Amino acid sequence: HSGRAYQQHFADASQRMVEFAQAQSVLRAFNGEGGGTQLLEHAIDRQRRSGMRLILQSTLSVVLNAWVVQAIFALLLIAAVGWLNAQVGIAQDTGSVIAVVVALVLASRYIDPLLDVASYAETVRGAYSQLEQVQSIFAVAPLPEPEQPQTPADASIELRGVSMRYAPDQPEVLHGVSLRIAAGSMTALIGASGSGKTTLVRMLARFFDASQGSVLIGGVDVRQMSSAQLASQISQIFQDTYLFQGSIADNIRIGRPAASLAEILDAAQQAGVSELIERLPQGIDTPVGEGGAQLSGGERQRIAIARALIKNAPILLVDEATAALDAENQQVIARTLARLRGRHTLVVIAHQLSTVAMADQILVLDKGQLVEQGSPAALRANNGRYAQFLQQRRAAKGWRISVPTNGEQA
Repeated sequence: HSGRAYQQHFADASQRMVEFAQAQSVLRAFNGEGGGTQLLEHAIDRQRRSGMRLILQSTLSVVLNAWVVQAIFALLLIAAVGWLNAQVGIAQDTGSVIAVVVALVLASRYIDPLLDVASYAETVRGAYSQLEQVQSIFAVAPLPEPEQPQTPADASIELRGVSMRYAPDQPEVLHGVSLRIAAGSMTALIGASGSGKTTLVRMLARFFDASQGSVLIGGVDVRQMSSAQLASQISQIFQDTYLFQGSIADNIRIGRPAASLAEILDAAQQAGVSELIERLPQGIDTPVGEGGAQLSGGERQRIAIARALIKNAPILLVDEATAALDAENQQVIARTLARLRGRHTLVVIAHQLSTVAMADQILVLDKGQLVEQGSPAALRANNGRYAQFLQQRRAAKGWRISVPTNGEQA
């Protein structure tokens, strides 16, 4: 039983470790308070305790078996020597013979372990190189924490001359971006792929620091806020939704670990997860599988929305969540944004015209630069990049396959 328990706990700990590595964006968005770190720690602790029990039982079994076998073998040898001595009549010191026999038995016992140690030398050398790689990961310095953290005044956002490059030898992905987003407003980010939209959004959550310039929330530089304080201000809905191993309720509760079941069900209702819960035999306690493998992409997206809603942070960042979704999920996101609009600061990387039309302000990025900024009506009248965006979306929306008539060739 101990062996089976250890194998199960080992598998659980391995799964939690993979999740912890793959879902850092989710954990950082919720400051790790939602259970990712705790789940890993609990899984490792369960593995440690079951491993200790297994080692104790195995050690006792090995020691007892070894000594029993050796004792029986030694007794048989002593009996044989005594019998031969009695039969042959050799006058020898029986005590000396017994001592030699026992010494030989004990010495032979250590031959196999010493051979095993020698065979493990190559394995240890291989493990050492892997350990060095792990140590290099742990050696990466975390983002610095301020000595005297400051608290933001509101949920406004401001960028002042922000430039960003991921490494010193790589080109800039943002160039001198300056903008202001009022508290409680909705801002839509649009631009071609690779224009810097996702980088800008993730800088607000301080996934990395700006190479130049500063990012402010509520008038406070994010570098002057503690990680916990910054995480409490921001909630996110990611393009690639990641769900942790556990139930639907566990994944929603990541947004706020202290949430009651009633609050979880309310968030699920708002995010359109209730139909899924009613359909599943175990309801909200249904396991989602590794990475949410038991659910469809749209269902995972709704659980992520519920997770963001239950956190109820002043700022909500939506990273391309409106792209490549079915119509029903687009409606859920649209209702969520409409419900939060005016009460929370919304920053949305927008792809749908309906989402863009809801925005108070539109920011157009091109090759890492802010090229247009203003209300939808003002930018539409300027006949610039935003006007081109509208034309492209309308053309794509009206696109269809024409069916040739009888007089035409296909």
